Amino acid sequence: MIKRTIAFALALLLAVTAFAACGKQPPRETTAPTEPSQTTLPTETEPPATTPPDGNPEDVTCKGTYYDGGSAAAVAAAAGEAELTNEALQVWYWAAVGEYVQSGREPQPDLSRGLDAQVCPVDDSVNSWQQYFLRQALNAWHTAQALSAASETWQQPLEEAYKPIEKTHQEYLGDVPATRWLYGYNTAYTVNTMHQKFLDELPELFETLAREKGYESAEAMAQAAFGVSAETLRSQVERYNRGYMFFVEETYYLDAPTDEEIEAEAAGLTGGTEPCVSIRHVLLRPEGATIDAQGVVSASEEAWEACLKDAQTRLDKWKRTYPAGEPTFANLAHDNSLDAGNALDGGGYQDLVPGQLPQELEAWCFDETRKNQDVTVLRSPYGVHMLFFVSGRTQAEAQAEQLLRQRQERALIDSALEALPMEVHYGDITLREAEGTVSLGELLYSDIGHERFPEIPLYLQQDYPSTMYGNYRIMTHGCGITSMAMLASYMGDDLYTPPKMCSWFGTYCSEHGTEGALFIREPPRMNFYVQKWTSDPNEVLEALKEGKVAVSIQRKGYWTRGGHFIVLEKLLEDGTVQVRDSNIYNYKRIAAHAQDRHAWKDVTAASKGYWIFDHKIDTIPACARCGEAESLSPKVVSGDYLCRKCRPAALRRGIYMDAIGE
Repeated sequence: MIKRTIAFALALLLAVTAFAACGKQPPRETTAPTEPSQTTLPTETEPPATTPPDGNPEDVTCKGTYYDGGSAAAVAAAAGEAELTNEALQVWYWAAVGEYVQSGREPQPDLSRGLDAQVCPVDDSVNSWQQYFLRQALNAWHTAQALSAASETWQQPLEEAYKPIEKTHQEYLGDVPATRWLYGYNTAYTVNTMHQKFLDELPELFETLAREKGYESAEAMAQAAFGVSAETLRSQVERYNRGYMFFVEETYYLDAPTDEEIEAEAAGLTGGTEPCVSIRHVLLRPEGATIDAQGVVSASEEAWEACLKDAQTRLDKWKRTYPAGEPTFANLAHDNSLDAGNALDGGGYQDLVPGQLPQELEAWCFDETRKNQDVTVLRSPYGVHMLFFVSGRTQAEAQAEQLLRQRQERALIDSALEALPMEVHYGDITLREAEGTVSLGELLYSDIGHERFPEIPLYLQQDYPSTMYGNYRIMTHGCGITSMAMLASYMGDDLYTPPKMCSWFGTYCSEHGTEGALFIREPPRMNFYVQKWTSDPNEVLEALKEGKVAVSIQRKGYWTRGGHFIVLEKLLEDGTVQVRDSNIYNYKRIAAHAQDRHAWKDVTAASKGYWIFDHKIDTIPACARCGEAESLSPKVVSGDYLCRKCRPAALRRGIYMDAIGE
């Protein structure tokens, strides 16, 4: 392989000559130095750019220049049955250029000159920036294609307790619409509706990018920035994103690193002995207080004392609740905290480090004697704080957990790459000049506000014939706990299956079924919150109009011969309601299941009451990535805080971007 230093020396020696690629490329045009005259002083001229010689035919140095005017339809690379043409390669290549340029890394290539004639100083295994970016482009396509291919044979991992009876499914479900969301019914991978919406709106994304970058249209941007049509750009960006979307799905099924694995990994790290803590927080303010632009509170001492007393009274009342633990404290924060940064998420902050909290809170949180579930009331310039200490660990342990997770997720990509090798036809590759003003990151799904479950999944009691719910079988007594599983999976964006819910909440089962207290006490454990219990259907109708969800308990009538819980997912445009029903036998008995649209009167006629739940949490205001942290006042947590949803999202997005950029 010709090294960078050799190429540079040749450039100096052959100032007016260029090497052809594989013997086919004519010399690039250069300007000869002006002959000095007797009346003018000689001017210093920079040696004209030259392309390096051809290199190894088996790697990216094959051609000294890939600007050789070859066929756009020629196959540049293949992986399995998929082929990458030169036309499609332009998208990956110029997006890789744009990614590097926009990263601000030094040194930078000069985009006003041919990249084939510029030495790449960041990687001495290649001779030019063109070769460097070509390798990245090929790796990016290979990664996306390998993951897309893996998605075609992927099967959703299923619980051991899941034992559906195929004959019963065929008889009672048929092809009712709700089976699209039924756990285990469709185990092959498909993009979820949130991902599909992004893919469908790619033309709008291109138009937005075009305006931001000063192009007249998406077509103009595609031609100028990539040298291709907008349709070619869309097809490759869709492939790029489908690979990522499948990767996201795979990560959901990874087992979390164990405490033992984290401890062992942390032991091998140097430093990191400083602490980090996770807390729940409630902010109150004195009555009649004034608050400045920074959130600092001014009030009389009497008002401060009254606020402190009120906080202690609330805390004492919480201590008498059952159970007085983190979920009930989270509920207290959700209902009472004035901390705009995270009240909606139960006041939770994870893995805070020294320097991120006001000094009054920091002194208490980072006290070496602090224990899990300690509580206190404190005063700071921002108000009165009620604190619940969730847990503490070293920063090395937090870093170790992330490193372990990185390896797990990177292994998913490596496995896909190994299963689908790429063959590159370097001698047939050709590139064309373009502007490279759009980056890979700008074309990738942002993963901000992402939902694992954009719709409520469907679970059926009868699919778990051996699962016990308390002292009873879920098949006969489990409509309430199965409804909770559906609700929690959607609202908490995690796989909370009926067996998992039964193992956690079996004490809520009696001979009469599920106690309604389940829907009041336990949602905070899964990161969502009940708004109220009501027997007024009009209140529920208004909540559904606002995009909230509800659970209804039914007496004998339309839905049941005894008692039954159902989940009200959403109000449809024609005034009907989409319902998640855990009883498989209803799907044949109730005709409206065939359209997944139920008349409002059929929901309300025999309903004994409803639990209305607050909106699903998809973004956190205090988060520097998905929220509006800079505009918060007061900003209780300083620094670049990442919320519980953005930490894993940023990690997996970074891993994918690193893999395609290699």
